[in-house]
Amino acid sequence: MNKKIFGSLIVLIIAIGSISAHPDEENPKDIFYSGLAFRIQKTGKFHINMVHLSESYSNSIYGIFASAYLNQVNGNFKECINKFTTVINTKPISDSRLVSEAYFYMGNCNFDLGNYDLAINNYSQTISFDRENNATETYLNSMLERAKTYNRIRRFDLAKNDITSAIQRIENEIQFDQYYNLEQLHIDRIALNVTLKEYNQAIPDCDWIINNSKDKKDMGYLHRGQIKYKFLQDYDGGFTDYKKAFEINPNNFSAIASSIEVLNTRKEYSEIPIYVTKALKIKPRLGVLYYTRGYFLEQLGNRKDACIDMKESLKYTSENVTRDSEGYYSFDHIPAAKSFINSMCK
Repeated sequence: MNKKIFGSLIVLIIAIGSISAHPDEENPKDIFYSGLAFRIQKTGKFHINMVHLSESYSNSIYGIFASAYLNQVNGNFKECINKFTTVINTKPISDSRLVSEAYFYMGNCNFDLGNYDLAINNYSQTISFDRENNATETYLNSMLERAKTYNRIRRFDLAKNDITSAIQRIENEIQFDQYYNLEQLHIDRIALNVTLKEYNQAIPDCDWIINNSKDKKDMGYLHRGQIKYKFLQDYDGGFTDYKKAFEINPNNFSAIASSIEVLNTRKEYSEIPIYVTKALKIKPRLGVLYYTRGYFLEQLGNRKDACIDMKESLKYTSENVTRDSEGYYSFDHIPAAKSFINSMCK
């Protein structure tokens, strides 16, 4: 049987068992598990069940869990931790999944409080339950939250390990693919590999995006081009990838701006005005682009068109140029454009 269908049947069976029960036959454990069954689908059922548990079964261990969860939702992180600690320390308790979930949510509360070491320990506790009860969704959630926490404390190597484990788990258990953004996880691992200066290891993730993404193939080429050009000194390979990214998505400003950077590095100045013109189609109000095109037109002996561009550049403010140019330009073009016009355009 298809894994995805099998998983859906399990969810449906659990849900029907809870929904069909008469109010006087309710079991707080069933309410807890029916909520978990729907949590990954983000239907709101989990939250609804937690509210019901906290209101109707406040003295049960599941009601205490629900109250702790709601404290987290409301930003009462210290009370959240206190209540989840009560759940974890309650004896006897035979529900290991409940304890696993308590550690996970307590990790979230500690993260929000900035207690990163405690959060890592909490997530690690949840992960340790995985072999026992195969709580795959909770395992993945904990792995990803622990990766985020490692990233926060700049343990990028450990963050990468967790992202890798999550990717492998999702790819091996196809029923979870629809609920997790594999594309973003590959992009996250690209960033971590670049930070760790493990550039060659970032290339396969770029290739994955190129081969598997439905609407972001251009970003795979862009990232691969940046790695080749900036870190591996493969200027030709980087330029080829930038051009491919722009061909796929003509609105990818980073791809065209990066192409201009390569052309300038290779001193292929005659091509730069052509590429700046393409950039202006994306950002027609970015004054520094008119200045840039004008500058290179003058270098190529076309002073008439250079003056036209310099004058055009003065129509646009240089305020927020770094933001508006996505970090590719950071200087105030206006003084330089005025100086050029005064000396060259009489």
